[in-house]
Amino acid sequence: MKIIKYLVIFSILLVITFYTVFFGLTLVNRNNSQIDLIIPSGSAFYSVAQNLEDSGLIYSKYLFIAYGFALGDWREIKSGTYRIDKAIRVSDLFRFLVLGSHSETRVTIPEGSNINDIDKILTSEGYIKSGEFLKVNLLKYEGFFFPDTYDFERGSSPERIASVMVANFYKKVLDRDVNSADFIELINRGTDLDIAVSYRELVIKASMLEKEVRSEVDMKHVAGIIENRLSDGMALQIDATTAYGECYKQFKRSLNCETSKVPIRANIDNKNSFNTYAIVGLPSAPISNPGLKAINSAKSPTTTKDYYYFTDSRGDVFYSKTFDEHLSKLKNLK
Repeated sequence: MKIIKYLVIFSILLVITFYTVFFGLTLVNRNNSQIDLIIPSGSAFYSVAQNLEDSGLIYSKYLFIAYGFALGDWREIKSGTYRIDKAIRVSDLFRFLVLGSHSETRVTIPEGSNINDIDKILTSEGYIKSGEFLKVNLLKYEGFFFPDTYDFERGSSPERIASVMVANFYKKVLDRDVNSADFIELINRGTDLDIAVSYRELVIKASMLEKEVRSEVDMKHVAGIIENRLSDGMALQIDATTAYGECYKQFKRSLNCETSKVPIRANIDNKNSFNTYAIVGLPSAPISNPGLKAINSAKSPTTTKDYYYFTDSRGDVFYSKTFDEHLSKLKNLK
């Protein structure tokens, strides 16, 4: 009898776990519009669920209540005014209500940030929980999250935040005025952007320039060196690509990884589609999200006979035409 009792309990727990995961991942509807939701102070959980059902954000208040009890933090739902995507998963909706509504906070995404950097910034500002921007369907748009200052709506999903930044790339870089809402479904499906292969390669080059040097003069000079090495079939040997290649493995699992902490020498021979010490040609995708300075530098590289460069601890860049000259300058610096 005890075995039967335990089996029944285990079965119930299994059903509850399956239901919690399934219901939490449910996309209530695919309407890309937003809705203003007001949760009055002192609202009971049942009233909140009823409000959500009336607003079309959930199918059933009873299922939402059961979901809240399964998670255990339903008492943490906060009153306030929310602007929420209608195309939102139940798990994200519940999280937003637990985090609470706040006024918009201006957030800046610096030039050269990668998807992990963006995740950290959005987490620190309370928009998301750590790792939520590191999704496979978002990772493929690395390079096109245009670095800028944004006023994101509280309650926006990671996909909506991503769509705003991608739309800004189209506006600032491609001079194409598009509606960010048009990208939400595209991002949810993981559809490729309608950007020419040649322009994607330009963004890849710009993404490396962001990680290598600071000034526009140096960016254009290094862009010229990249062109020289590509033309001669030489490996680019850019440290930042080695670091990104190692972190990319973690990003694909929605795990944080700091490229600055990756030991380059220990991973320099690891063959992957990013490490330009181990492959000849460009990385398979951008390694950061470049700004206009880097993009314009990649567009208009300096004509040079140099093939080598390195940067010292102060940010000064030293250029060389030959490997021997390069080694000599490194030795003299020490």
